Amino acid sequence: MTTTDWYAVFVACGAALQDLGERLTSAQHCIAVPATPDWTVVDVYAHLAGVGTSLLTGSMHGAPGPAWTAQHVESRRGTPISELVAEIRSCEPALAGMIQGSARPAVVWDRAVHLADLGETLGLPRMPAPLWEPILEPIARQSLADLPIKVHAGSHAFGPGPTVVDLDPYELFRVLFSRRSRAQVRAVFGQALNGQQCDGIQLFGQREDDPYKPA
Repeated sequence: MTTTDWYAVFVACGAALQDLGERLTSAQHCIAVPATPDWTVVDVYAHLAGVGTSLLTGSMHGAPGPAWTAQHVESRRGTPISELVAEIRSCEPALAGMIQGSARPAVVWDRAVHLADLGETLGLPRMPAPLWEPILEPIARQSLADLPIKVHAGSHAFGPGPTVVDLDPYELFRVLFSRRSRAQVRAVFGQALNGQQCDGIQLFGQREDDPYKPA
């Protein structure tokens, strides 16, 4: 099995966040981002800046709970997005060892998931596969391991079977990270899974709203 260079994914997502941040208008800063704790676009940047700084300083009380992430946002309220981007990028070299030493680096996954949140919120094209596809492999293998299906997602196959379900790999990535509603998830799996099984595969629980309607 190929070993993922998680640090490279982390830095690539950081570069994408920087590129996006430099192109955002002031009106876009205030757009609400679905599937977050009532955050705006700029609040997502504040959270991502706070995660890196908290890891570097050891400020991990309450992590990864809502009070911990809320503090990232509130303490940076009013900070220009250019400064948030600088904070996001500046933490990367010092986190290299921590990231490379982890088989499942949550900080990388968090950055990639929120980058996808921003792209979907702003109606941008799907972000490049190297920024999210490495994450799909470990999360899908864990989430689908005990279900009576085999999911074909692009070049990937997950689950023991016997029922075969064909899914778009990016959509599976978003489903597993609770970025699709309960109704959307059940529509994706149809009769292959029951409601309880559909609910159980989403890492952060279920959503009743449709945070994003795929084309």
